Amino acid sequence: RDIGVNAYDPNTNSYGIITAGHVADSTCSSYCNSSYVSFNNNSNVTALFSGNCDAAFIPFNSNNTFVASSSLHNGNITTCVYDTQPIVSPYMAGIDVVKYGATTERKEGIITSLSTSVTYANNVVINDVIEYDMERAGGDSGAPMGIEYTNGNGLYFMGIHSGGSGTTCYATKLRNIENNLGVVIITAIWH
Repeated sequence: RDIGVNAYDPNTNSYGIITAGHVADSTCSSYCNSSYVSFNNNSNVTALFSGNCDAAFIPFNSNNTFVASSSLHNGNITTCVYDTQPIVSPYMAGIDVVKYGATTERKEGIITSLSTSVTYANNVVINDVIEYDMERAGGDSGAPMGIEYTNGNGLYFMGIHSGGSGTTCYATKLRNIENNLGVVIITAIWH
């Protein structure tokens, strides 16, 4: 299970993280990072796994000190969420994208559709998702995906990985996350 990006909820004046909604179910009472440091214990998690959104906002609420970061780390690879890629156009089909998955680490692929629908287990249909061809595995859900520029600007966040089959992957668009969860995605560039 992955963290897609940091976010801010103006309704509750709280900072937290975005991940896939299907991994933030009601059976979890606390969340921790990969070093098992708790950052959320028994607080209100906002999660959606319907419509055009497979995303969850998990607010920070522990006594541990957290520093907001735009860095992404996968093994020896580090980049940053430099900015968002708010415009998604059908003309972007065929462009290169990357995903930073907890299981598969940094993987490269190609966008095949900018707006499609996918049916998950229990007949849950998620609409208006980005489809891309890339290696994937269980545990990558919630991973940030986007366009990674080679000029040092890092990742332009497009959405979070929500699943797939074979090498066909799907991601919930950042605008659908912001619109449905009422949060603001935080990047290294403030708007």
